[in-house]
Amino acid sequence: MSESNITLVYHKNNIIDICLLWVIFILSPFVAALLALYFIYYRRHVRLGVIIIIMFWGLVGYTFLPADTMDITRHNLAFENLKNVNSFADFVFYQSLSEKPDWFLDLVFWGIGKWVYTHQIVGFLGAVCYYGLGLGTLLNWRDQLQTKSSFNNFILPVLMFLSLAQVTEFSGMRQGNAILLFLFIVTIPDIRLSIYKKCICLIFPCLLHFSMYPIVLFYICTCFLSRRVLLTISLFLLMSYWYFVPLMASLMNVLTSLGGIGSGIADKIDVYMFQGEVEAALYSGSVLRFYVILLMMFVFPFIALVVDKKRKQFPQFILRLHYWGIMFFSYIVFTASSYTLSRNIMLFKMFGVLYFTYALFSCSLGRYLSKFIMYICLFVIVLSPLYLILGKEYMVLNTKVFYSSLIDLININTQPEGY
Repeated sequence: MSESNITLVYHKNNIIDICLLWVIFILSPFVAALLALYFIYYRRHVRLGVIIIIMFWGLVGYTFLPADTMDITRHNLAFENLKNVNSFADFVFYQSLSEKPDWFLDLVFWGIGKWVYTHQIVGFLGAVCYYGLGLGTLLNWRDQLQTKSSFNNFILPVLMFLSLAQVTEFSGMRQGNAILLFLFIVTIPDIRLSIYKKCICLIFPCLLHFSMYPIVLFYICTCFLSRRVLLTISLFLLMSYWYFVPLMASLMNVLTSLGGIGSGIADKIDVYMFQGEVEAALYSGSVLRFYVILLMMFVFPFIALVVDKKRKQFPQFILRLHYWGIMFFSYIVFTASSYTLSRNIMLFKMFGVLYFTYALFSCSLGRYLSKFIMYICLFVIVLSPLYLILGKEYMVLNTKVFYSSLIDLININTQPEGY
């Protein structure tokens, strides 16, 4: 058979695969998502596989059955209000009344509300963005792991991600998506996105959620400061734990005196750091998951110390994430007396998936330490059914998503105020 005929047969088979996958998606989105995962595993039709998986998770969000206390119910009601705002000028006026420093999501709701009228688009978008950015981040990271095994460089990180991300996490809309957008941007290799472009793109996570400003600032520091300066800042944060509350109180006073958006930022600091109970995000899903993440946090400094000794063998792209991780860990300790702990843990657990798998497969840490890290990774995954059951996360899932057709799922209606 000639080369041209072989190429023709190859393209014909590709077209058949693609058409078949879409037909299966219409009949059973869940089965199609499993097949898409198979294709990505073998690096076939990767883009199509990503789209199918993202669409499936979008349907999970579309048919989501939230409790009335979840953030997504507030976002559903916000969407209902914003879709009735007629012009962009009215939207700007609407935002000026709230003095919110993170208004990007409201802008998205207002824009989509001109075309879509059901509040279920909020859950759909939240899940599409959250799991799409998560999968994109893991695919960025896949090529950085020095292992040819598809289980090690893809399935293991994916299972860790799904285990640590509680089912309800995308429903917060802003925090989870801001975290994964940040990780997606910083895991893009420099050859595809330069340092300066990354720094510009990192504005968007900040627009999604106020808490991302210091996180982004730490990464920018790793782009332009030396190792000694970065470690000095980290040490300073660790030693300043006892001064966190008075420092934040002084900052709030200064911002309040400025009025306008300064007062809005001061209110945000007050709400996120000093008011209310420890957030449900800290223990939601299961207290067991929280303790597993604490185990990862406890082990992280020791792994980072070993990795730092081998720093000369890593590219700058990886070193920036390494030193950002050290700074972020110090920041977690620095702010541990506030209610931001839950938000910081949300970011650390996702970063932990990247850092632990890279240390395991790309750092030559030695036989015993590598085995220890692998045991932690497997421990995270093996306990995932318990997270789901003990935390009663299954209650918010509409089980029809696992056996119904696309048409049946689209026709499902839910209550915007929750259940």
